[in-house]
Amino acid sequence: MVDLRIKVKLFAEVREVAGLSEVEVYVKDGSSLIDVLNELSEKLGEGFREKVMDEKMGTPRGEYKFSLNGVIMHEVDLRMKLKDGDVLAILPPVSGG
Repeated sequence: MVDLRIKVKLFAEVREVAGLSEVEVYVKDGSSLIDVLNELSEKLGEGFREKVMDEKMGTPRGEYKFSLNGVIMHEVDLRMKLKDGDVLAILPPVSGG
């Protein structure tokens, strides 16, 4: 199978935990969004996993949003297949006052 190169952009608290604003991950052809998130957890370590993932559910925490190629995903399908060169952004919760 061919590897897919996915660029992932990290913001705010996720960037702080990862120590990076952008990272590339390589996954197998036919990989889904959850596969990319699991690969990120392996690559970026425990801090990322604890911040972004719900360990009991094996899914991202509900407060995080995602965009794919600049389009915000209002309904996240973790089984959605990604393509080589896709750009995924992990958007942390927004707060303010």
